[in-house]
Amino acid sequence: MIDISKNGTIGEISLSRKEKRNAINQELLEELLKAIKVIEEDENLKVIIIDSSSGDFSVGADINELLKMNAALAISFREKMSNIVSEMINSDKIFISYLTGFSLGGGFEIAQWSDMIIADEKSRIGQPEVNIGINAGAGGNTILPREVGYKNAMYLALTGNIISAKEAKERGIIQETVRTREEMLEIARKIASKDSATIVAIKKSMRRSLNFNPSEDMKAEEESFIKLTQNTTTKELLKAFLNK
Repeated sequence: MIDISKNGTIGEISLSRKEKRNAINQELLEELLKAIKVIEEDENLKVIIIDSSSGDFSVGADINELLKMNAALAISFREKMSNIVSEMINSDKIFISYLTGFSLGGGFEIAQWSDMIIADEKSRIGQPEVNIGINAGAGGNTILPREVGYKNAMYLALTGNIISAKEAKERGIIQETVRTREEMLEIARKIASKDSATIVAIKKSMRRSLNFNPSEDMKAEEESFIKLTQNTTTKELLKAFLNK
């Protein structure tokens, strides 16, 4: 489900649940967390790219798994998401999410916690959880308003719209669009060429400037996610989505 590679001072973690378009389930989250911890141990690496081995970055949470979720499984799902977020934001590495194809829901939320997002110009991005009756499950409602403003975040979350990479860049959701993977790698290499201590200091000061505690601020989102996964209407919306 996860591939790891290294090239000089750049590491790469690729989502590889191809048959499910990288839909997020418990197993993928476990493997992603392990991969981040393993690759972080390499002191030679400065930049870590999170991308897809092919096609879509991630179409979001696995709907079949959501349908089967009881409260205990919902809590476990959220804890895994929270641990991934914690590893990324507290790491000395610079995380770049490279988005291709569709990047939706929980997949897009994981990307939001990276230090920057670069997207293929043909990619599509969205936080459409509202369409299936659930709240963001990976802190999307916590980080997005801080990055793009309350109203921009509300527009994306409440409409459930899936937008182009061009529009996402205009709204400040992503930082750059590229035509090729090589263009993305050029940006990664440019960052990796800088002094390690300097880029770590920049990341830490930038993170502090956001002035929030993800584990605390995500608590309300976690509680509503768990509650909504048990909601009858949500179950009906999930079934309807699968039957489209």
